[in-house]
Amino acid sequence: MKTILFGALLSFFSLAVVAQTKVDAVVKVNTEKYDFGKIKQGEPVTYSFEIKNISDKPLVVENSWASCGCTTPERIT
Repeated sequence: MKTILFGALLSFFSLAVVAQTKVDAVVKVNTEKYDFGKIKQGEPVTYSFEIKNISDKPLVVENSWASCGCTTPERIT
């Protein structure tokens, strides 16, 4: 019984590994990070990321975030 169970589990995990396929990229981003360097407090700064949809399906950007609490990303529609 243990041999059958072991064989079944081994087959299942082997198929799971083989079934994984590479997903092609659906977006192209000009840069993933931007460092403003030192900026004066209260002085607004801006930077725009260019995101290009390279798939044939619609792209929806649902969220964006900053790496620290000193900035607030804003999505322009």
